[in-house]
Amino acid sequence: MVICQDTRYLQQNRKIARKRLTEKLDLLFNGEHSKAGKKIQKLQARKHKQRQRSKKKYGGVSEDAEKSEDGEATKKPDTENSKPE
Repeated sequence: MVICQDTRYLQQNRKIARKRLTEKLDLLFNGEHSKAGKKIQKLQARKHKQRQRSKKKYGGVSEDAEKSEDGEATKKPDTENSKPE
């Protein structure tokens, strides 16, 4: 069931509701091969590609990184290895 009250005109609302219903049924019956399913896959692939580029550029989070109170990753100062002479 699809309910639509986007406009104040009955015929426009019915047309929009039929369109939404066909999209829902397409996704239900065809799954990932539907128009909406392909769009979702495309967005997921784009996000995955962006994450891979980011990891390649910044090298991901290192083992020495820790979470600060505000949620940002910061590196610990390496005081053990840098002794002044």
